[in-house]
Amino acid sequence: LIRKYVHDLLMSNDNLDFRLVSQANSPSSYIIEVYGNLPINYQGGTYLIIISILLPSLFPNVAPVISFANPDVTRFKALSKYESKKTSDGKGYYVSFSELTGWTTHKNIGRVMTQICQEFSKEYPLYDTSSVQQQPQQQQFGGYPGYPGYPNNQINMGNMQNPNHNQTLGNEREQCLGKIKKKYFDESVEIAKKMESDLNDQRTSLVELRDTWLKLVDEEAKLSRLENDAPLVISEISSKIGTLQSYIQSNESVKLSADNISFVLTEADEKSKVLLDVVTTNKAIEDTNLFLENVFRAGKLDTELFLRYYKDNCDKEFFNKHLIKKLTSN
Repeated sequence: LIRKYVHDLLMSNDNLDFRLVSQANSPSSYIIEVYGNLPINYQGGTYLIIISILLPSLFPNVAPVISFANPDVTRFKALSKYESKKTSDGKGYYVSFSELTGWTTHKNIGRVMTQICQEFSKEYPLYDTSSVQQQPQQQQFGGYPGYPGYPNNQINMGNMQNPNHNQTLGNEREQCLGKIKKKYFDESVEIAKKMESDLNDQRTSLVELRDTWLKLVDEEAKLSRLENDAPLVISEISSKIGTLQSYIQSNESVKLSADNISFVLTEADEKSKVLLDVVTTNKAIEDTNLFLENVFRAGKLDTELFLRYYKDNCDKEFFNKHLIKKLTSN
């Protein structure tokens, strides 16, 4: 959109050009300035006045900032209505005609430029301080280009002195348009590359999200199967534990107690030492099996692993109890 405004300004006046200028509050940020000589028809003559049109970063939502320059502050002075609107360097003056103040109602740069030319044609904004009259007079002074009162102005007399002037201006206009096209083409290429890179990043992220989602679906299915199989597995394990306990009880040998252990244990008796070791081992096996049951019921031990450990311990306990029975028999 800004390119269209710049294009319209350059096409409307061959003496205008554009450039990028840094903002005072942000040196790394740039705005566009259209600048050059604006032809003004005044009292039968055509004169050029230096003008600057700044397009703010929020343009066209906000109005352009337009000013004209005083080429020699020692010789020229602006009309009193512009004195309060000096630029920061003191060499220019801001304009604020009705088309500018009402910019948001039309956003038409052509209307603004037309009004500026009309207002300057009615009342030229600069006058020579050495002149008695406070209006520029044709052919009163000579030698200073671009302002009223100077008939030998090289800029104003360009068409008469150079028959190829229009062709030169046309070439310059084409060069300006070429610069604009190249600048915005390069920017468009960079934007396209950035968009392609962002699109590839998003595509990669989507693939990763899809893979993660598929894994979650698979894990959810496994969890659902475990929840459905859990009651049956627990029932089978409980049945196997009951069978093992019944088997042990049916083959259980005599249990030692305070009443009979002293009968079979004698001091320095090798048989007594073996018996004590076996009794101690069986007690450890009972504690281990109880621990395995608690861990398994808490879901921290695999079923097959639990059954293998539990069966091994029961086999050892069964063997030890038979050994105790032999050792304690007469």
